[in-house]
Amino acid sequence: MPLPVFFSQSPDADMPEVAGPGTTPSDLLFRPLWPLVIPTVQWRGSRKDATSRIPDTLLEPLRIWFFDCYPDADLVMRLIGSGDGSALPARDPLEEPEWADPVQRASELLWVRAAAVLSRPVPPLVLDEMAETSGLRTTEIIGLLPSLAVLFAEASLLFPHGSSPVPAVVSRSDLLATLTRIAGAGLTAWTFAMPLLLAARNEIDNVLPAARAIALTFAEKGRYVAACDEALAEIFPLFEARCAKVARQLQGAKAVARDGRRVALWLSVPDFATILSLVRFATRCSVHVVPAMQLQATAARACRAQSDLLVAEDMLIHWPRASWSDSLMIAFERGNLRLRNLASIGGALSHPSDYRPGLERLATYVLEDMHLGLSLVERMRTAESLADFPKPSALLDDYLAMLPPPADERPTVRRRRRDVAWDTQPGHKV
Repeated sequence: MPLPVFFSQSPDADMPEVAGPGTTPSDLLFRPLWPLVIPTVQWRGSRKDATSRIPDTLLEPLRIWFFDCYPDADLVMRLIGSGDGSALPARDPLEEPEWADPVQRASELLWVRAAAVLSRPVPPLVLDEMAETSGLRTTEIIGLLPSLAVLFAEASLLFPHGSSPVPAVVSRSDLLATLTRIAGAGLTAWTFAMPLLLAARNEIDNVLPAARAIALTFAEKGRYVAACDEALAEIFPLFEARCAKVARQLQGAKAVARDGRRVALWLSVPDFATILSLVRFATRCSVHVVPAMQLQATAARACRAQSDLLVAEDMLIHWPRASWSDSLMIAFERGNLRLRNLASIGGALSHPSDYRPGLERLATYVLEDMHLGLSLVERMRTAESLADFPKPSALLDDYLAMLPPPADERPTVRRRRRDVAWDTQPGHKV
C-alpha cells in the first residue's frame, strides 16, 4: 500500500486534496513519527539526518513485519471502522473503554504491537527483505530498529493522546523515569525522541526542562543537551512546513456530501494546541521568536481552512432521521466539541471573529433541521455546544412557552395583589 499522506514528500505523491488523511492501521501506526521521516535520498546525503531521522522507504517493510500474523488485526479494523460512531456495538461504549474512543484505542493496540515486535530479534531473511525493499543496508536497519523500539515502548509520552485543546501535564516522576529509560537506550534513541516529545501534546514548560535535566546526568551530556536544543530549534520549521502543506491541500477545496464526520484530520486540535504552546513559550522566553511568529501565521491559515471545510462538510451530511443510538450520539457530540475546540484554538492563533459565523451557521442548521434524529432538547444542546448566541433562538422561546411554570412560580392571589401594588407605586416603571 502507498505511504500515508503524512510522509509524502512531493506534490505528485499527495492524496486528493479533499480526501484528507487516511485511517488505516499503517496511518495510525506511523503518523506520530512524522517529525522524523525524510526521503531516503536526503537521509543518505546528510550525516546529521542519518543519525536523527528515519528514512521513508523503511516504513513499508516495517508495516509488513509488524502486521504479519497479527492476532488483533480484526479488532483494530473494527475499531477504525467504528470511529464515526455509526458502526459501534449496541452495548454501551462507556462501559467498555476500548469502544469509547475507537480510533485512539486502535492506535494504542498498534503501538503495543510495534514495541513487542521490535523487542525481538529480526530474522536474517526478514532483514534481507527489508534491505531490498527500502534500499538500505542491513547494518543501517539494524542500527535504527532498537531506537524505534524505544519510541513505541514509550508511546504513552511521545505519541499524542486524546483530543483536548490543552497540552498534557505529565507527572514529573513519571516523566523523569520515562526520559531516563529513553536516554539509557543511547544517543540515537534520545535524538529520535526529542522532536516527538515536543510535537506531542505535552506542555513544553514541563518536558523541556526535564529533558535537559536528564541529559546532564549522562557522560555525553554535551551531545544529549545539544539534541534537546536542536529539537527545539527544528520543531518550529517542522510544524510550519506541515501547516503550509495542509494549507496548500485545502486551498480551494470544496466540501462534498459525506456519510459522517471525518475520523482523522489533517491537523487535529492537539496539534494546534501544541503549536500555540510552542509559540507562547518562544515569545515568553525570547527564543526562536521569528520562526515562532512565522509558524503562528501559517498555522492560523491552516486551521482556518480546515475549520471552514469541516463546517461546510457537516452541513452536507445526511444524518439519520431515526432515533439515534447512544454510540452515535456520543460520536456526534464529540465531533461538535472538536469543532468548538478547533475554533477556540484558531481564534487564539488569529481572531475569534473569524470562526464565529461558521459555527453559528452550523448551529442554526442543526436547530432548524426538524428531520434530524434528535429531540428538541438535544438539538438545542448541540447548538449551545457549537456557538454562543447573543439571544435565545425563536425555537427555544417557543419551546419554553409550551412548558408550565414550576409549581413555586405559579402566581397566587396574594402574589398577584402584591405585584399590582408594586407596579402602581410612584416612580416604578413597568
